[in-house]
Amino acid sequence: MGSAAGLPERGDMMIKIPRSGYTYVIDNLVKYMCLEDGKEFIISEHDSKNGVHCPFCQSHNTEAISILEDNDLLDALGCMCISHIEE
Repeated sequence: MGSAAGLPERGDMMIKIPRSGYTYVIDNLVKYMCLEDGKEFIISEHDSKNGVHCPFCQSHNTEAISILEDNDLLDALGCMCISHIEE
């Protein structure tokens, strides 16, 4: 099923870009706390699979403290969501 006027097609937290072969996948969000400096930060679940370090002090001594997996809330973020591209 295509979309009108070549616009992106939305479904199950993915946006398929017509004629490009690419899909933007909206990622779950994970909130981490750095155990060195106590600061908190949010990254995508997809990016956390590559290892996590604190963006402030660069320490790898971090702990996941919450995760957002609710598709309705993620969708409500719109362009503020974190995504990655798949072919």
